[in-house]
Amino acid sequence: MLTNIKTKAGKLLPIDFSQWKVDEDSTCKILDEIDGNLVLENKSGHIASICKHLIQDNLIRITKDYIDIKGLYHHYFIKNYLANDKHKMNRLFENHVALIFQHRDLVLNKAEYYLLNPDILSSGGMYIGGFKYSLGSLFESIESGNHYYYDEIDGHKELYLVSMASSPLSGSVFKALFWSDHEKQLLRLEKNLSGVKSPSIGVFHKMVAFSSFTIDEQTKALQQLINEINDRNEISALE
Repeated sequence: MLTNIKTKAGKLLPIDFSQWKVDEDSTCKILDEIDGNLVLENKSGHIASICKHLIQDNLIRITKDYIDIKGLYHHYFIKNYLANDKHKMNRLFENHVALIFQHRDLVLNKAEYYLLNPDILSSGGMYIGGFKYSLGSLFESIESGNHYYYDEIDGHKELYLVSMASSPLSGSVFKALFWSDHEKQLLRLEKNLSGVKSPSIGVFHKMVAFSSFTIDEQTKALQQLINEINDRNEISALE
C-alpha cells in the first residue's frame, strides 16, 4: 500500500512501507538445525539462529517446518536485526559519502532515500540534548538556499553545515562537520569557528527537523541509491 510522505518543502514522495519495514509476524520457517540451534527465516527473508533449548523452555511448539516464536521474535528478528543493519548502513555510507553528497537530487526524489539517517546526522548542545535528522531533510535544507553556508573557513571553501555540537548559553561551537562542494569531502572542525558567524543550534534544528517517519531496511535502501548513482555515472561516461 502506497503512502505519501510530505517533505519539508511540501513535495510528496510515495512509499510502500511494507517493503522497507521488518515483518512483525512472529511465525518463521525452520531452515535447518545446527549444533542444537534452529536456523529460522522470517517473512522478510531475514535469518536468525536460536538455541533449541530456549524454544523448548518457552513451551513453543513446532508445527512441521514452521514455528511461532512469539516473545522471542522482537529480540532476534527486530532488535538484533535493526542494530546490525544500522551498523552495516553506517559503514556503507562512510565508504560512499562523497558520491552521495554529489548526487543530492536523487536522495530528494525517493522517499526511501530521503528517510535514510546515518549516525553522522546528529547534533545537539549542552543542557538541551541532541536530535537526529534524515539525509533528505539535510539535503533539502542545503538546496533551499537558506542553509548554513560559508564561502571559506580556515582555507576550506564552499562549506555546508552537516552537524554541530554547541553551548546554547554561550553560543560556542565545540565541533562542527561540514560538506565542502569545492573539495568534495566532509570536513570536521573541532574548535570554535573563528572569523565567521557561528551557527545557532536552535536555528539549525529548525532547518533540518523532520517528521518521525522511518524505515527499517536502511542498508537495502542505501545500496539501491548507490547502484542508481553508479548507473547514472556509467550513462554519463558513454555520452
